[in-house]
Amino acid sequence: MLIKEINIEDLNVIQTDQYKRISACLLIKKPIGVTSHDVVDSVRRILNTRRVGHAGALDPFAEGLMIILVGKYTKYSEPLTNLNKSYLATVVLGISTTTQDPEGEIVVHEDVKENVLEVKSEIEDEITKKLVPGYEQQVPIYSSVKLDGQKLRKLARGAKKLVRKSKRIYELVLQDDTILEVEVPTRKVEITTLKLQNIARLDKVSLDGERVINGNFVELTVNVACSKGTYIRQLAEDIG
Repeated sequence: MLIKEINIEDLNVIQTDQYKRISACLLIKKPIGVTSHDVVDSVRRILNTRRVGHAGALDPFAEGLMIILVGKYTKYSEPLTNLNKSYLATVVLGISTTTQDPEGEIVVHEDVKENVLEVKSEIEDEITKKLVPGYEQQVPIYSSVKLDGQKLRKLARGAKKLVRKSKRIYELVLQDDTILEVEVPTRKVEITTLKLQNIARLDKVSLDGERVINGNFVELTVNVACSKGTYIRQLAEDIG
């Protein structure tokens, strides 16, 4: 059961009422390279209905469970979205991008100290102490959070140039050469689980399936359980 209004026997079952209106609560594994919008569009096309939504999107480079809601189940989008989430995340130490993910431009690239692999327990203790059971997390500049009515990511992607002046301050040069200074907001997030499952050294990192960056990197595999509104890309930076 996801919420009390949806029973296990309702999942992945296509229902049709007396007016031939289709309803369903579908659990779909989104593969890497496919957008959440693509998944919704595919369901609309296959079931021949426009009344399709979801209970939380995933980035194109991520794979995982999407809850797709059709027909009468679309009204449960908000309570489902408000549920806690679980992720298995890969954090690479030694490289940072503008978007905090594999799709951005590299802004930091430096070798990680050789002894990092020897201090796995100390790393887990440190990040647990600072980030569990929750903390004040800043919102990424590439996010759907609105500032003065505009989505931050739309502002960032529409700028000719974006410079990070400090931890929370960005300077955007807009298309008309206007300079806009943006301070990203923060929000309280809850972290119920933050476990370091594995730590390994990498001699190269592949970004967006095309760019291969050589260097001395460390890859952390982290199991995360968190509240709605937690940005894993920002959590990765905070761990770094």
